[in-house]
Amino acid sequence: VSQKQSISVLVIVDGKIDSRLLKAVSRLPNLLCLVLELCQIGDAELKRLVENLQQPEKLDVLKLSKTTLTDAGLEPLSKLSGLSGLKIEGSTITGGGLGKITSKKLRSLQLKDSRLDNQALKFIAERWGNSLVTLDLTGSRITDSGLRSLAAMPSLKVLSVGGTSVTPEGIRDFLAERNRLSVSSIENLGLGGFRWGKKELIVLNNLSEVSELDLSGWNLDDSDLEYLPFTKELITLNLSGTSITDEGMNLIGRIDTLQRLHLRGTQVTDAGLDVALEMPQTKFLEVGESEITFEGLMSEKFPSGKMQLDVSGMDLTVEQLRSLAQRRPGTEVFYHGRLFIE
Repeated sequence: VSQKQSISVLVIVDGKIDSRLLKAVSRLPNLLCLVLELCQIGDAELKRLVENLQQPEKLDVLKLSKTTLTDAGLEPLSKLSGLSGLKIEGSTITGGGLGKITSKKLRSLQLKDSRLDNQALKFIAERWGNSLVTLDLTGSRITDSGLRSLAAMPSLKVLSVGGTSVTPEGIRDFLAERNRLSVSSIENLGLGGFRWGKKELIVLNNLSEVSELDLSGWNLDDSDLEYLPFTKELITLNLSGTSITDEGMNLIGRIDTLQRLHLRGTQVTDAGLDVALEMPQTKFLEVGESEITFEGLMSEKFPSGKMQLDVSGMDLTVEQLRSLAQRRPGTEVFYHGRLFIE
């Protein structure tokens, strides 16, 4: 890696922030995007990493997962003045250190599984209210009061608040207030991780502008799907971890605009898969840990055009994965989060 000075994107999975990695990073003058997944990054590691960037002010995107970062440990981010995207997944950040981030042009801020509170949301709205398009607050400690702080942000389109203390009523009122203020609509709404069900679904009756909806982990069965907010432009629907079956798929199959469907961990079988494959716009399916079989995946009903198939969680051999890829030349097969390449 250290010999490739033209590299602008560096992705490292399950590595260590050791002298070898730091030396390699220091030899990348054109680095624009740095992604470190499962790399055990704490305050000291982030400090060393930023210190070794040849041109830290040029870094555009930084993504870190499974960290132990604290508010005090965010100090090195003051050198990344050109950041437009920041992801820190897993931390003890409450928000007190966000002021260390000097970039004024953040478009994407993802702070999943943090200890972010309502006061932090007020700061976010004041500092990046005009620039943020994407905000991931999944698993934080925010409530409806904090959510209201974001209502006037003019460019916000992607919002994830699953696993927080917000309520369905709070989300409903937040969306209504944005509509009243005539700011951008929330097009992608992440509500995954809540153990909500039909009652909460009925409350969320004002999602007409949402085109991507995450309801993963909800306590939903087939009979509840009639209360789904079937918007005119629903493109992505995540029902992973729900209790839907083939019967529910018959209702979902009526959504002509649907392109991406997540069914991981559901009770959908090969019959339900056939329904998904017959939908006119299908471009992505996630089917792992469901009742869908390898034989079903080899069905003749698969469209001939390009699509993506995520089978992560299925007990498939390399030979079976190879058979899927060969039988579906236009299909990209993903397994354990990675594209299967022979």
